[in-house]
Amino acid sequence: MKKKLAIPLLAILAIGLAAATVVATIYIVNSLTLTVGVAEPFTVQYAVIGDAGNWDGVTTCNSYTGDWFTSDSQSIPTGNMYAGEGRGVCVKITNAGEASIPYTITNTVTGSDGNPNSACTSAFSKPTITGTATALTETRNGVGIIISPSAPPVNDCLVTINVARGTA
Repeated sequence: MKKKLAIPLLAILAIGLAAATVVATIYIVNSLTLTVGVAEPFTVQYAVIGDAGNWDGVTTCNSYTGDWFTSDSQSIPTGNMYAGEGRGVCVKITNAGEASIPYTITNTVTGSDGNPNSACTSAFSKPTITGTATALTETRNGVGIIISPSAPPVNDCLVTINVARGTA
């Protein structure tokens, strides 16, 4: 066979094989569709230790036996505190899921109008707490919020506690 005919013949054969490869795809015999969503696994409750006086610094979130409350995104009036005083703020997370899930607890400090207020910010600490909410159980964690001994007098500060699934 001549070279002139062999090269185009091989090219046509290669194109034919490539086309056959593209055409030869899978054939779906059956399929299954799942209708599923994602439910919130966390139920969160709060407690303020020392809400009628100074926190003793000894009672922990795990040893606390008082009342817990849920947040309805309303402000809880706790009244003014004096410099050097503190409150233990506890978070109880009940994880209904079958997987352990990391969480992050943060807080923001603002004035009553929701805007930054330097006097409020200097009076209240802003810790970040991370942990893991164990599957199908209750996890407690918290922090002592202690007013700086050098804090200037200020009214109407908002300390907002945020609980998030996952870590930043």
